[in-house]
Amino acid sequence: MRSMSLAFRKFTKSLERGFKTVVLRRKSKLSHRNVEVFEHLGPDDSAIDCGADVGEVTEVMGRRGAKVYAFEPNPYAFDVLQKRFADNPRVICLNKAVSDRDDVLKLFLHEKADRDPLGRSNSSSLLGVKSNINPDNWVEVEAINLADFIKQLSAPVALIKMDIEGAEFDVLDHLLECDVLSNVGNVFVETHEKRIPSLQQRKERLQQLMQERNITNVNLNWN
Repeated sequence: MRSMSLAFRKFTKSLERGFKTVVLRRKSKLSHRNVEVFEHLGPDDSAIDCGADVGEVTEVMGRRGAKVYAFEPNPYAFDVLQKRFADNPRVICLNKAVSDRDDVLKLFLHEKADRDPLGRSNSSSLLGVKSNINPDNWVEVEAINLADFIKQLSAPVALIKMDIEGAEFDVLDHLLECDVLSNVGNVFVETHEKRIPSLQQRKERLQQLMQERNITNVNLNWN
């Protein structure tokens, strides 16, 4: 694993060279998705952005005053995320991965992260088998049990967006097991079976389980 001091020196240079390019790239990707689902949130709502990256969806969620918990484990993306919302007390940025347990885990970085750590930050994954990561290049990150986090909140969660690069089925299975989804309005998930083909069976199994239990507030096709 690279020393973090060297990694952050590279990150600073990358930030100076290409921050605007990265944000524009993220905005372009977001513009092709259905972001209208996030715009009904209001000041009385709470939302969770799992895999917030540099905060494009977080910004949409918070546009009307919702309280947003933005989870982002990648240190390069989190640095931008935290600075972006530093003056917004309604957006709480957490440098953690969401998981089915509290733990310290390896976050594997993109295969080209050495050259562009910020630009490639949104592809980092807790799964070392993802096709576009480098299994030898990783950082340790804190992971939080999302089910427990939701349970300790004082109010129901109106909306969760989940884009966590392959770890989504571990988290969703645990949320179902803990019967947490009944306290959540809607969940929008980007799945990653194209990068991790073995996840296709897990997706189909989860879809079948949700159909059997009449769970209709989880959208597995937000991509």
